[in-house]
Amino acid sequence: MKRLLAIVILLFISACGATPSQDVIDVGLGRKAPLVPKPLDAAGLLADPCAVFPNNPTLVRIEETDRGKTPGCKMTTGEGKPLTIDILLFPEITKGLEQLYEYHRNDAWKNGYFEPVTVSGYPAVFAAIRDDRPIGKCDLNVALTDQLFFAVFSHAHQGGTGCEFARAIASSVIETLNHTQ
Repeated sequence: MKRLLAIVILLFISACGATPSQDVIDVGLGRKAPLVPKPLDAAGLLADPCAVFPNNPTLVRIEETDRGKTPGCKMTTGEGKPLTIDILLFPEITKGLEQLYEYHRNDAWKNGYFEPVTVSGYPAVFAAIRDDRPIGKCDLNVALTDQLFFAVFSHAHQGGTGCEFARAIASSVIETLNHTQ
């Protein structure tokens, strides 16, 4: 799986201008988060969030993040930091993606964005309180269960491709978890 993630990252780095189709789901303000079709066991990811990244020192620098109750991992590729990815899990938010939908219903994203999508068949939402996508930053939240989600915060320092990277990384995390079930 780590080799697959390395290949995905290399493909996206080499195709910075590519724009994959975005399967945006139209969501009214009163709508609730979609249910997770096949809940995934995230115990391994919670214990070691960095395990989903490839172990290749020539490609990435990986470090665990210390955010209290929020386990996570940060990866930086290449020289000059052309891409930074943070994966964070939020076990303290027991409503899962529904919590983000509640924020949406309360207009929390009015200066940012809230775009429901699916990633590898799992409910997800691109969401942030400020829209920095034009400068390469993108936040993607993906449900693992109805009570737990993880976030991929992507910053493509050269701009413009953060959401594509976030989606590729999130898809790789889902695939890794599916193969360990």
